[in-house]
Amino acid sequence: EKQIANELNFQDYTIISSAEPTFLSDNGNSLIDFMITSTATEHLFTDMKTDIDAELFSGAPIRGHVPILSSIKTACVENSPAPPKMKIDLSSIDWAKWSDYIEDDLAAKKTDFFNSDATSQWNIINTTIHAATSKFATHKKSTPHSKPYW
Repeated sequence: EKQIANELNFQDYTIISSAEPTFLSDNGNSLIDFMITSTATEHLFTDMKTDIDAELFSGAPIRGHVPILSSIKTACVENSPAPPKMKIDLSSIDWAKWSDYIEDDLAAKKTDFFNSDATSQWNIINTTIHAATSKFATHKKSTPHSKPYW
């Protein structure tokens, strides 16, 4: 563990070990097994312990490495489906009529447009685009499972 600890960048990674022995032996137990996790997730690991009742399959009685067990805290979020959102159905728009409407509407507002500051000009354009979209587009329900447009 010391050699790995010397090489590990502790800004990015953390060594987590159990307080209980991780290697069992008749000659004495030791704590030599550990986990490496990102420092950002270190606080999520709780209840570090070993499973001393695990079958070790080492061929020797009561000798071998035991599993390190840990609980991971997670936020429980109710997995309810997201409600559908209403989105513009781009395939429903008659783009020729939509663009003609914008050009005609802006031509009718030409005097107001040129006698306005940049913010007012943007508001005139934005209002015209929204009006054209409301007039020539339909809406459809969209969910995370809707077919993507590409």
